[in-house]
Amino acid sequence: MNLWQRFKRLSLWNKVGVLGGFCSILGFLGWLLLRSPQSSVEVNLTAVNSPNTTQIITEKVTIELSPQLKPKLTVAPVYVNRLENDRYVTLLHCKLEALYPIPRLRAEAYSPTVEEIELCPLGAAVYVSGPTGKDEGRVFTTLQNATGNLKLKVITRESSKLHINFSVQ
Repeated sequence: MNLWQRFKRLSLWNKVGVLGGFCSILGFLGWLLLRSPQSSVEVNLTAVNSPNTTQIITEKVTIELSPQLKPKLTVAPVYVNRLENDRYVTLLHCKLEALYPIPRLRAEAYSPTVEEIELCPLGAAVYVSGPTGKDEGRVFTTLQNATGNLKLKVITRESSKLHINFSVQ
């Protein structure tokens, strides 16, 4: 007895079960073979310093991280190059809209005088951050399972132009 003959002898619900199992296997194989590669995006934030004020040139930046599932990262500056304890602090609020948590969202800040970077959920939340690091003119950090509203804080020694890069790993 071949497979087609055995299939024809099944009841209606058993046939539905066989077709559902076959479709599940095809879907899983398609997911394994057709996954998208890693995505990377860049955000440029420019600020112009005037006496007693900082003018923000980039009000709001929207970036799409992956073309297939379309998570979207929206970045809005709260303040740029604010003097706090002889250091300049830039605070950005980010909103990550995705159907799933991003496993590792990496943020890098480039500036000649950059010292620290912090990426964490906005508000009270438990989160895992790291690895972090610092090179000459660059700091980076990674937020594990990133989703929702986020806070990015960058600290520099001098008021300078920042280049911020987000990537999904």
